[in-house]
Parts: sequence; structure tokens; C-alpha cells
Amino acid sequence: RDTGLTPQGEKHSKAKYSDETLLTALSKIKEGKSVASIAREFNISQSYLNKVKNRVYRSDLMDKA
Repeated sequence: RDTGLTPQGEKHSKAKYSDETLLTALSKIKEGKSVASIAREFNISQSYLNKVKNRVYRSDLMDKA
């Protein structure tokens, strides 16, 4: 739920990854590449990438992908 009070996603001051980076990684997952290989390629932890893929984190990205 977005109330507009707290920055979300890459607009948050502590965001490590841009929307563009994560969207590219997600598209490669959809193409069939393994999460492990993509995580190494983009220097993102497998755990974080899986959580993005499963909408635990950054659920707004899945709507853009």
C-alpha cells in the first residue's frame, strides 16, 4: 500500500539496485536463465533476487516486467 509518505523502490535513499537493473534481471529469469547465474552477473544476492521474483520485495516491479 502506497500512502505517498515514504519513498518506494529506487526512490528510497537506501535502495541498492535501480528499477532498470532489476527489470533486466527479471526478464532474464523469464527467458529461462537461472537465478544463480543472473545474481552473479548483476552482483545481487540470490536471496534478494528470489524475493524480488516472488514479490516479497519490490512488488511494483513485477507489474512493469
